[in-house]
Amino acid sequence: MEKATREGFEKSTGGNLSGLEHRIDEFISLFKSEPIKKHDVFEFIYVPGEGVHSIKNGKELKLIKGQDFKKALFGIWISDNCVQKDLRDALLGK
Repeated sequence: MEKATREGFEKSTGGNLSGLEHRIDEFISLFKSEPIKKHDVFEFIYVPGEGVHSIKNGKELKLIKGQDFKKALFGIWISDNCVQKDLRDALLGK
């Protein structure tokens, strides 16, 4: 999970992780705190002026601040440099 997530951030930012490294580490720590089980549901909700709320199975785990972090995170799935174009198109209803 960690390797794929780091690769996703790298791809979504075009390799420009400057200023994001610490927050990416914080984000990845979410997946290490307890095992991920089948049917776990993660939600990542961006609230302007607050940041990305990370929620697992309805319980908020962490708030990570910064619109730049939101752009890099959501870019993993919906940017021009996303990790899987057919998934991006499905998420965007194309």
